[in-house]
Amino acid sequence: MQPYPHQLEALAAIAQARAAGKRRALLVMASGLGKTLTAAWELQEVLKKDPNARVLVLCHQSEILDQNQKRFRTVLGDDLDMGIYYGARRELSPQVRLRPA
Repeated sequence: MQPYPHQLEALAAIAQARAAGKRRALLVMASGLGKTLTAAWELQEVLKKDPNARVLVLCHQSEILDQNQKRFRTVLGDDLDMGIYYGARRELSPQVRLRPA
């Protein structure tokens, strides 16, 4: 699986912001353009540089968090410690926390 040109453009913008010292990014793309996979590829870069990094992913719907977790695994593999934090599901100490905004 490879990024499309618009996803590469987003990843380049995030890399540029990181090079300028930014530690956070907000990814905004239209529906269906691959935000989840773009975020997964960025997370892959973050974890290459710092395997102990902790990441918080915010989303407006809990159903999308479940989808994100599956999509992230297609890029990052099954070994990544991911947890969901909403309602009764409060996995407190994963490396990647998925949470509704």
